[in-house]
Amino acid sequence: MSKRNLLTVMFCAMALAIAPLTACGGAEDPSGDDKVEDTGTPDEDTGTPDEDTGTPDEDTGPDEDTGTPDTDVQPGSCVKNSLFVGQVGDFENDVHSGGVPSTTVQLEDAGLGAYLDLLEPTATEPESPESALITLDPPVVVTGATVIATTHADYGQKRFWVQDANGVAQFFLNEPIAEPILVGQKVNFTLESYQYYGGQEQIKSVSGFEIVSTDNEVPFVDLDGELTMDHYQKLVRVGGELVGAPTECGGSSKCYTMVYGENDEFSLTLRSASNFLAEGDCVTFMGPAFAHPHPYDARYVEDPAATPQPSAQLDTINYGWHFNPPSFED
Repeated sequence: MSKRNLLTVMFCAMALAIAPLTACGGAEDPSGDDKVEDTGTPDEDTGTPDEDTGTPDEDTGPDEDTGTPDTDVQPGSCVKNSLFVGQVGDFENDVHSGGVPSTTVQLEDAGLGAYLDLLEPTATEPESPESALITLDPPVVVTGATVIATTHADYGQKRFWVQDANGVAQFFLNEPIAEPILVGQKVNFTLESYQYYGGQEQIKSVSGFEIVSTDNEVPFVDLDGELTMDHYQKLVRVGGELVGAPTECGGSSKCYTMVYGENDEFSLTLRSASNFLAEGDCVTFMGPAFAHPHPYDARYVEDPAATPQPSAQLDTINYGWHFNPPSFED
């Protein structure tokens, strides 16, 4: 065995052992993707990696990842890191981490269905990606929804995802929640208003927010097949190799093609502002699935069959959602 292959095998063994304790770039996302002006700005998708024609990302600095790009992946040797669980667990580098990962837990009906059933393609304000604010009358009462993911640091108090038996809802609040938001919490709240941004639904205000319990089981899909719109906003884990040169897709973000599966028979788009991703990297991702375009895009108001149609993809708006081990050089 060559020196390179021997060292690579040794490192992969170490990486698998420490994977639950590390995440690429920690919990900080200095790219600015979490700001309101970049929460799904509609891109002109031609069926290939994104071409963003909307508001560009606000990039506030380099990626916090101190690793080395993995440029030494042997064809067919990239496998999912089955020990990597993103934010689900207790990690010092993520103030919002928590919960217990599960592929089998069955969540109860917490009442999210009354909100999710209202969602539909909605026109935006003139010259804006935002819709008008929609006030619910009567408001929707939710009891016992599970927090499955958050964005990084302080933004995680305003932008996070909750799930029940009916599906997933995204918070992007005007005012942050005072109590620390942790993955794995069960929460109660009354949903007062929501809005669409570039076709992405966002809960904007709630009342009576209450944390009922912590460290509950968090559902995720351990993806071995095709990523589809059925996975939209659900927590997914997938691992594969980045192939081909990335394309620019808005602000500081680039879109990569990831191939995965036993024979690399599946592919998806991974969008990221990380400075440490490169062609040939073997990456494992665990976070909510996104879409491009988003499913409630205004272009579908008059023509539900308008193209392009929403297509599921991944986005590392929280760098704690992906694991990218470095490679050894000769």
